[in-house]
Amino acid sequence: MIDPGLVDILACPSCQSAVALTGGQLACSNGLCGEKFEVEDGIPVMLPKSGHSSGMDLTVRKFDSFYGNAEVGLEKEDELSFASSMEHIKRYWRGNGLFLEAGCGRGQNALLLAREGAMVVGLDISLGALRVGKQLFERDGQKGWLVCGDMMNLPLKSNLFSLVYAGGSIEHFEDTVAAVKELRRVLADEGLLTSTVPYLSISSLTYRQLSGNIPDVFPLKGLAELLHMRILGGRHMIYGYEKSFTERKLRHIFRLAGFSDVEVGLFETYYEMRMLRIGFLKEMARKLAHFRPFWPMVYVNGRRND
Repeated sequence: MIDPGLVDILACPSCQSAVALTGGQLACSNGLCGEKFEVEDGIPVMLPKSGHSSGMDLTVRKFDSFYGNAEVGLEKEDELSFASSMEHIKRYWRGNGLFLEAGCGRGQNALLLAREGAMVVGLDISLGALRVGKQLFERDGQKGWLVCGDMMNLPLKSNLFSLVYAGGSIEHFEDTVAAVKELRRVLADEGLLTSTVPYLSISSLTYRQLSGNIPDVFPLKGLAELLHMRILGGRHMIYGYEKSFTERKLRHIFRLAGFSDVEVGLFETYYEMRMLRIGFLKEMARKLAHFRPFWPMVYVNGRRND
């Protein structure tokens, strides 16, 4: 039902104690806690007693709806879309240790790295996404461990991963520092966390507003939350709760989370530009995206040095 190797790296999300497989369930070894977790389709569902973290309700609903209607397959378009993230990951992957894709969705990046022999773990709060991901791994004949959990309370032991990739995930949490701190906890010594997030630029202040983005600066944050969440009720928040950041804010967040050496730079990726219907306008927009005032996404890296 579940790989013993996966059980060995899991931990209770409430108290961080080890877990054991008992009668088809995963049980916390701490008698004072005593939490039990179901295993569905071979995927451990390890959310804490309190459920997922505050503010994630809308995000979970949006992504469950999206992945519930998603086609199962890794087609040529998917390969193109994930080429940039894989190029970024392979820049830091050294070929040894464990790799974690945090907020993995269907786990395409983890799958592509598994093809190259990596030991991979994919974690996401959407069980629907992970079920699709499990089918992708099986159809591709690759081994990978998938876990349903909350990044604010990772159901993983500490000091495990040589590389953690959080692509488009930490921006979905109100308390970004706490999410980054949890990701740092599961890094091995000298391990690297690399995240990609929306950048607060002309792009995010214009077209990203169509998807309900929240600029994480005062007073824009409060105004955007008032508009998108209270007045519009999240109707236009395509990706759920999602923030965009300045470089200065990202460096501050990572330093508060315990990283001393922080790197931020342009994340080169492929953009479909669906809101633009004319070809040359799409190309123009893609060229503008290389200039700092128009940067859509950035990467931010932190290495654990205890």
